[in-house]
Amino acid sequence: MACHFGDGLSRHTHDPSGTYTVLDAIAEAGYDGVRTWTVLRGDYWRNREVGPWQSDYWEDVANFRDALRRRGLRWLVSQGDLMRALPELHTRHVFMAQLAGMLTLEDVIGVDAGNEAWQNGEADPARLGYAMQAFRTVLPVPVWSLTDAGSEEPADLLRYAGSVGDVHSYRGGRWYDKVRHIWNNAYEGISDCPVVQSEPAGPGQRVSVTENKHELDADALHAMAVAAAMSGQLWVYFSGPGVISDEGERMADMPGFATTPAVLARLPRDVGAGERVHGGDRFRDRRVFAASGDMRAEHSLLNDGRFVALLYGPHLPTVQAAQPQRNIEVAYDRTDSKARVVIGRVR
Repeated sequence: MACHFGDGLSRHTHDPSGTYTVLDAIAEAGYDGVRTWTVLRGDYWRNREVGPWQSDYWEDVANFRDALRRRGLRWLVSQGDLMRALPELHTRHVFMAQLAGMLTLEDVIGVDAGNEAWQNGEADPARLGYAMQAFRTVLPVPVWSLTDAGSEEPADLLRYAGSVGDVHSYRGGRWYDKVRHIWNNAYEGISDCPVVQSEPAGPGQRVSVTENKHELDADALHAMAVAAAMSGQLWVYFSGPGVISDEGERMADMPGFATTPAVLARLPRDVGAGERVHGGDRFRDRRVFAASGDMRAEHSLLNDGRFVALLYGPHLPTVQAAQPQRNIEVAYDRTDSKARVVIGRVR
C-alpha cells in the first residue's frame, strides 16, 4: 500500500525539511511508498507549480527520489498535470523517457501518464499510450495505467487501463457504501485486470465531493483498505494533507493514517489471490459467514482453506455465527470496530 503525498515533489522544491518530516512519518507508519505527482500547473497550484520548465527540475526529481530511497519508500509515479502542461506529443515523449531514465524498477511501485487526464489535457488513450510507451521503453515497469477512469464502469476502467485499471473510487453515500464500491471494483469489475485505488475517499479539507465525510474515522478507513486488499487492489491512503501538505492539517493527525498499515499487515500476504464471494445465498455452500439484514459479509477464500472475511454495514451484530456445517478455526477476529475483520481457516 502507498500513502498519497501528491505535492511531495512540489514541496521539496521550496521546503525540503518539511518534506522529509512527512516522508519520515509515512515510512514510520509502515507504508510501502507514496503516490506523488511529477508535474503540477494551473490556478489550483498557484505558487506550488512544478515541472520541467524549471531550471533545477531534474535535480529536484533526483533529490526526491533519493529521499525516498533513504527511507525504503517506493514511488507510485503519477504525472499529475503533465498532459495539460505539455500538450505537444514529442515534448511529452521526451519528458517520460528522461524521467524513466532517472529511476530503477526498485524505485517504482507503478506509473501513470497523468492524473484525471480525460479532463486534464488528454482524453485520447492512444496519445496517452504514446507517452507511456516512452517511459516503459526505458524502464519496463510492470504496473502501469494510462490514467484513472472517469467512473467505476468496467468500460471506462478498461479504456484507460494498462496492466492495471486505476480508479478514484466512490465518495457518495454512507461509509459502508464506500466500502462496498471498493469491493465491487474487483468483484463486479474488470475481470482479470487488477485495480489501483489511487485516490479513494478520505478525511481532510482538500478531499472534494465527499458525502458524510464525518463518518470517515479510522474504522471506516480500515474497512476500505481491507476490502481493497481482499480483492487484489493496490490501496493508497488518501487525505487532505495528501493533496496539499502544508496548509495546516498534518497528515500524521488524519484518522487511520498511522494504523491502516498495521491492520493490513494482519492479512495473509496472498489474500488478494483468493476466491471472492459474498455472504448471500448465491454462495451458501462456499461462504463462511452469512449476511443478515443490511450487513454485508465479503470473503477471500484461499485454496488451502484459509479465509479472510469483512463484515460491515449500518447495523453490524456483535456476534455473527459461522455456517453450522463448517468447522472454522478463527485466528483473528477484530470485534472492537464497526467493521469486523475475521481471519481463519475452514477445515
